[in-house]
Amino acid sequence: MQNILNYQFLGNSVLNYGLALGIFLASVIIIKIFKLITIRKLKKWAEKTATTLDDFLVNLVATLAIPFLYLIAVYTAIKFLNLPPQLDTAVNALGMGILVFFTVRLILKLITYSLRLYWQKTSRSTALEHSISGILNIIKFVVWSLALVFFLDNLGFKISTVIAGLGIGGVAIALAAQAVLGDLFSYFSIIFDRPFEIGDFIIIGDLLGTVEHIGIKTTRIRSLGGEQLVFSNSDLTNSRVRNY
Repeated sequence: MQNILNYQFLGNSVLNYGLALGIFLASVIIIKIFKLITIRKLKKWAEKTATTLDDFLVNLVATLAIPFLYLIAVYTAIKFLNLPPQLDTAVNALGMGILVFFTVRLILKLITYSLRLYWQKTSRSTALEHSISGILNIIKFVVWSLALVFFLDNLGFKISTVIAGLGIGGVAIALAAQAVLGDLFSYFSIIFDRPFEIGDFIIIGDLLGTVEHIGIKTTRIRSLGGEQLVFSNSDLTNSRVRNY
């Protein structure tokens, strides 16, 4: 029996494989117990409250916490074994990738929940919900880009040189696209400050009409004559708008 346990295969004994499997199975049992207790407590809390926070936390546990813990269990069991240097590097990179992925997912879920909560506490209009969806797409792009840079930097890539090059190029692009960036920031101002909303009748200078669409760069207004007036967002935030 001792000879079987000490038998070496791919640099590890049968005993080591058994211990790794035991660690994984024990982790799975602990995770299942944690899941049952946590979900049960959250459901009891949900029965006593009328908020959506409990539903958000249940979703967070089910879609992020539990899968993350299972992957950590697999990672821990694998790391218990003696791995070749190249395979060990690959496992470490995979572990870092998992951590970054779930961290980004958590950040985006928190931001999404906060914006949805803001939408529910304001007008609950479909127009504002559509605008929030547009903002979320921008936020997702920025967060995933930063996560990718962080991940590559931790893998040992010389990201600082690339970032420096992108920084110089970014300054040139920003100077060339001042109007577009101005409209983008004006879009955020219109969405959150809400000087007008879709359906409002507004007057800008000698032009007037009903707001039909608020986009990332332009806002469209339907005049009394039937034609569509297109304003850049920065023009609207820099003008005196009379809202009827």
